[in-house]
Amino acid sequence: MEKNFSKITIQVPKEFIAKNDILKSIVELINYDFKQLANIKFEDVIWEQINERFQGFFIKELSYFVYITQKLDSKTLKTRSRNTFIKQNALPFIRNYEKHFKNFHNVKLFMSLNPVSFSLIKNKNDKFTIAESIYIDLKILISLYGFVITKSIINFANINEKYEEKWSNLNLETFIALKREKSNVKKRNKPIIFELSQNREEITVYAKLEGANVADSYFNCKFIQELNSKEQKNFKLFLFIIKPKVQDVHILKDFQDIGFNIINYYSDENDFDKATYQLNLRPKSNRNQGLFRANIIKKYNKYVDIYECFACEYRLNLVAAHIHRVADINKLKTHSKFITSAENGFQFCPNHDKEFENGMIYFDLDDFQFKVNSIKIDNPNDYNLLNKRIKNKLSKFKKELYSNNFKFMIEFHLRRIGLID
Repeated sequence: MEKNFSKITIQVPKEFIAKNDILKSIVELINYDFKQLANIKFEDVIWEQINERFQGFFIKELSYFVYITQKLDSKTLKTRSRNTFIKQNALPFIRNYEKHFKNFHNVKLFMSLNPVSFSLIKNKNDKFTIAESIYIDLKILISLYGFVITKSIINFANINEKYEEKWSNLNLETFIALKREKSNVKKRNKPIIFELSQNREEITVYAKLEGANVADSYFNCKFIQELNSKEQKNFKLFLFIIKPKVQDVHILKDFQDIGFNIINYYSDENDFDKATYQLNLRPKSNRNQGLFRANIIKKYNKYVDIYECFACEYRLNLVAAHIHRVADINKLKTHSKFITSAENGFQFCPNHDKEFENGMIYFDLDDFQFKVNSIKIDNPNDYNLLNKRIKNKLSKFKKELYSNNFKFMIEFHLRRIGLID
């Protein structure tokens, strides 16, 4: 039988302690979410301050550490963003849990609706709907930390009763495929990009570690590490920070502690030797695809869907391709910086990679788009077939993407395939 309490102590972060409206909303929330506290009144609560910033509170008598979601929009009572509703404030909460509460006897983690939003939506007897990506966030946090989702979220967010089963069959491969699929909603400027290479036995995450994306990247990476360990894959894990260069050692340590090799090295003129030595990366290679691809992502992510070939819409087995070949660069030692430079790279599907390599297609600097090489392809039917497959994706971004180094690399390719002297 559950014990009912007449007095309780609730610890809250310092930014809550002087705000009676928030404290009263917390009491209303716990009355609803925890039946053994249903009769607790505001005057029955002893409030204590925690001198750290996080979104949540700790109920001493029950050892309940409660995380609260982002506020709903006060006018529409809908989620402000599918990317931030669950995750935005979760990382500071987890850090506080691991620092102060993890070793407490029988501490349980709960997730509740933001108390201010709860008061509003309860009074209006309204409901809101959460996006599919929020279900995935719930799955990740439940799996990683054992969160219990309370009634305030389940009842007012129209969550299916089987939400815990929704993604129960996720494995490493299906999770990464799912994250890539869900990111299709945002075609350009993706904040986090996932790649799994079965051949190299590597998982690479490319991320912008800024704002809410720090928490998003961390929890996704931690879930990947958990699946990697659970399935005994032992894949090598890499995190390329594509923006900005992170100075906060605590953020870097968070990712290192979960087994990721961090490449906090995002200039498109990367010194490959320095990066590999400093960060203890994979064995030295002139074709370091991870670093090269990170630079391509950094340059092009804002303008194209980075999960697609630059010359068409194919999405599988994409290759980071050199414009000026590495074999030719090696003959000119002064050009070594272009081995991993984005100014010397495109991303292709396997077909367009070979067609570009063999000079069947080329990049026209004037029109700033890929074209079929009529010198190589003189059969009209073949020419039309190849031309039909090419999509014009880059021409409207000529001003942003054009550079002297890019022109320099393209001219090497045009010269090699015989289109210029």
